[in-house]
Amino acid sequence: MLKKQSIRVTVIAALIGLFMFIPSAFAQTETIPTIHVTEVVMDTSVTISTQNYPANQTFTVTMGGIGTQGIDGIEVGTFDSGDGGNLTVTFDIPDELVGQVLIAIRAETAHAQPYFSYNWFVNQTQMADDADDADDDADDTDDDADDADDADDTGDDAEPEDAVDPDDVTAIPVPADWEGPAVIDICSVERDSSVTLDLSNLPVGQNFVVRMGDQASLGEDGTIVDSFEATADSQFVTVSIPADVQGDTVISVRIETTHAFPIYAYGYFYNLTTGACDMGES
Repeated sequence: MLKKQSIRVTVIAALIGLFMFIPSAFAQTETIPTIHVTEVVMDTSVTISTQNYPANQTFTVTMGGIGTQGIDGIEVGTFDSGDGGNLTVTFDIPDELVGQVLIAIRAETAHAQPYFSYNWFVNQTQMADDADDADDDADDTDDDADDADDADDTGDDAEPEDAVDPDDVTAIPVPADWEGPAVIDICSVERDSSVTLDLSNLPVGQNFVVRMGDQASLGEDGTIVDSFEATADSQFVTVSIPADVQGDTVISVRIETTHAFPIYAYGYFYNLTTGACDMGES
């Protein structure tokens, strides 16, 4: 679980997941309308750009947790499509979603069979130029992945190997005065190479393994990339990104003890290189 905004590292918009329902009369004459996230001010606002929107429609905008597509989300405003086509509008991020890592956003009319489109974004300050850079990085990642597939078609079939055997990580009785929960924040990322975790509220003396997996996995049963001992309530840990998630856009990371009912925490990070991590204070 996450106590606060966890991705302090990525400076790109998540420009994927572009979908819209289009009534049949409109679909016959127009291309598919979509929305893109162009700017974010962390925990404050998000700017979206529409493409191919129908004219003279009123859209209600909602936000919600990742995976919801914004359905039954928190209403943050409305806008009129006017002459249609391309529009740029900005909305406040509601208090209920402040601190969330990934946020879904949806624009929908009030028809019985409404026009709607949705997208999602990383709740990290980012400007339009950063979004363009993210597109370029994503293209480079796709090209790298294609090259890797061409070089070795057998790679997809290989099972990822754990860097640490969890049987070698000793489970230690949890201190009676520890109240939990443990918290993961992301401090910095080097794309496809490593991530530095800013960990807090740890039970001192406990041994943890670090797992990574795809976005939806929450790191459960993910590849074990390292282990560490909690030597203090708060500490930084840098671990390698395993081969099986290299090239993924969003990666989940999880720390857990090896108890039958483990202490754990998980988070997400955007797999793009960020600035250096400030380890001056955890």
